[in-house]
Amino acid sequence: MARITLVVNEFDTGSETFLRRLATLLAGDGHTVTEYSLLESRTTHQIEPGRAMALPAANSAGFPLAAAKLATRSSKASATAMSRATARFGRSSRAVRAALHAAPLLATRPDVVHLSFSGIALSLADALELLDPQTRVIVSCRGTGELVSPVLHPERVEALSSVLNRCDRVHAVSEAVAGAVVGMGVDPKLIRVIRPAVDTKKFSRKATYQPIGSDSQIRVVSVGRLHWIKDFSTLLGAFGQLRDSGCEAQLTIIGDGPEKDALQYRSFVLGLAGSVVFTGPLPPEQVREQLEGAHLFVLSSLSEGTSNAALEAMALELPVIVTGVGGMPEVIEDGVNGWVVPPSNPAKLAESMTRAVSNSSLAEQIGQAGRASLAKGLTLEMQSSAIRQMYQELL
Repeated sequence: MARITLVVNEFDTGSETFLRRLATLLAGDGHTVTEYSLLESRTTHQIEPGRAMALPAANSAGFPLAAAKLATRSSKASATAMSRATARFGRSSRAVRAALHAAPLLATRPDVVHLSFSGIALSLADALELLDPQTRVIVSCRGTGELVSPVLHPERVEALSSVLNRCDRVHAVSEAVAGAVVGMGVDPKLIRVIRPAVDTKKFSRKATYQPIGSDSQIRVVSVGRLHWIKDFSTLLGAFGQLRDSGCEAQLTIIGDGPEKDALQYRSFVLGLAGSVVFTGPLPPEQVREQLEGAHLFVLSSLSEGTSNAALEAMALELPVIVTGVGGMPEVIEDGVNGWVVPPSNPAKLAESMTRAVSNSSLAEQIGQAGRASLAKGLTLEMQSSAIRQMYQELL
């Protein structure tokens, strides 16, 4: 059995659902799994067996001390890291930082290091060069780092391409992400497309879906970080048009983020303050309850790898409307198992929302087709099989 180190941004966050499943899967297969956090966790927790101490980002004031504490777990690993770093980067601050990042990884003597985002690979690029030659490296590319960051920071593309080409496997969550990675100059032979999955047993309705029109008020729900990339502003505009058409509806937005104040104020300006509810972050079970109690799910993102929230809504037979960005058109066929609209287009989004709420039988049919379509390639069993295959190629 292998020793595997999973590198996450921080412990216990919703965005790391895939890595939690991965850790459980690999440990269940008999591998020794250690989690290594790049950032200090915002949550309070005890360090559990198999979890390394959280390590602040390399540009934070607390980095040297925290890294040194980790490094002292194995003086041999620290000495090896510093020796390799000096040989590679000379006697420099770059060498010191690379060694401090590499030491805790070397201490676990991993057969495989799996980085959960390509941004982490960039942060640890120097440290990865100090690993043992036989250590295999996997990088998961989840969407933003490959579809958005290259547009905003084109100067980073060459560095990202370089670090990905030095890895042994690149995991992409969609063909769109894989295409973007290839477009950067990464060898296609390294890439494995493994899409997100949903536990259809867990996400199975406890109560029958209530058709649109069976309730005096139509309930629309959306889930995501309140960040410009999710484009909730467009959703608010479309929802306003839906309300203006005479439809009695309520919109619930689940999540938190830097755009919260702006979005709340926009809902006020649009005259929607009494019809839009911002719940803030909710525990997974409460998110599920909100989804199951809704009539319609809407995803208005400007970019997506593949939305887990949309998949969970589909599993609950909720009709979904998504923007045709990233990997979403690979999952949803317009008018078959959901509706696909262009991004940043309130009028088109409002048109699809109106179509859904004005034809309850069609909406119910779309919801049922959405759940059925997950069985074609988005189940946990299929994801687990693909992950095992990727690891077996390296071990």
